[in-house]
Amino acid sequence: RNAWLDEGVNSFMEKRYLFTNYAKDSASMNEYFNRMGVWGKWTHNTRMDGRLKQYYRYLADSRLNIDQSLTTRSEDYTLRNYSDMVYAKTSLGFQYLLNWLGDSLFDACMHSYYETWKFRHPAPDDMQAVFERVSGKDLGWLFNDWLKTTDKLDYGVRNIHCRKDSFEVSISNKGNISGPVAISRTTEAGMYDTYWIDGFRKDTTVRIAGSPGLPHLIDPGNWMPELNRKNNSFEPKRLFRKTEPLQLKLLIDVEDPGRTQLYIAPAVGWNNYNSVMAGIVLHNTGYPQKRLEFALMPLYGFGTKDLNGGGNINYRIHPGGDLFR
Repeated sequence: RNAWLDEGVNSFMEKRYLFTNYAKDSASMNEYFNRMGVWGKWTHNTRMDGRLKQYYRYLADSRLNIDQSLTTRSEDYTLRNYSDMVYAKTSLGFQYLLNWLGDSLFDACMHSYYETWKFRHPAPDDMQAVFERVSGKDLGWLFNDWLKTTDKLDYGVRNIHCRKDSFEVSISNKGNISGPVAISRTTEAGMYDTYWIDGFRKDTTVRIAGSPGLPHLIDPGNWMPELNRKNNSFEPKRLFRKTEPLQLKLLIDVEDPGRTQLYIAPAVGWNNYNSVMAGIVLHNTGYPQKRLEFALMPLYGFGTKDLNGGGNINYRIHPGGDLFR
C-alpha cells in the first residue's frame, strides 16, 4: 500500500532534477522523454515535455473514470493505472504543490520531512503533518483529496466584469477538489501576471488590478492537473469569449486547451450502388478522449456521380467505481 510515497515522489523529484539541470539541453530532454517514433511525429508528441506527457496519461484514465485511488494496494492496480496513477498522478500533484508554495518553502518542507523520518518508515499522514507544520498551510486538498480519492480538479472562468483600473474574475469550481488556483492576465508586453488564490468549493469572485481588456486565464503555465483546461480562458475582445481560436490540423493531434481543434483526413469507400467513393472526414477526435466527439464525412460517388457520405456524433458518460473498471 502507498506505493506513491516511494515511487511517485521519486518520479516527481527525478522530473524536477531534469527540468532544473537540463532545461536548455534539448538533445538530452528529447532523448529521455520523446521516444514516440513515427507516431510521435504524426501526433506532434515530440513537442511535449515529460510533465505534459504525465498529465495526458493521467487524463486519459480520469476522463474515462477508470482511474484508481493512490491508497490502492499495489497488487490491486490495473497494469496501466500502476504507471499512470503511482508515477504520473503523484508527480503531477507534487509539481502543483511546488508551484503554489514556491521553491524555497517546498524545499524547507521536503528537507524537514527527510530529517524527521530518515531511516524510518513514514506513512502518508506523517508526510502531511510535516508539510503542514513547515508550510503553515492546510494541505488536505492534496493529501486527502488528490492522493486518497479519485476526485477531480476542475475550475472554470464564468465571467469577467471590467472596471476602470481592474477586473473581477468569476470562477466556478466544477470539480470536487478545492486546490489553490492560479489566475493570470496577459500584460501589454505579452507576458503573464499570475496570482494564486486559495481553493474554494463554490463559485467565487476575485478582483485584480490591471488592464481589463486583455485575455484572462486560469493556469496558463499548466501547473494545475485539471480534468478540463478548455474552460480556463476568457478574452473580452473575442466574439465568443470562452471559445478558443479554431485550429485545423491533418489527421489527429493531442488536445491543445488553447485551441478549438478540428482535424481533416482523406476518406475512401465503396458500395454496390455508389461504387468507389472518395472525400474527406472532418472530426474532433483526438487524444485523450473528449466527452463530445463528432465526425462528418462528405464523399463523391464515382458510380452515381453525386455527393453522399455520413457522420456521427457521440456524447459519452462514464460512470465511476470498480464495477466499470
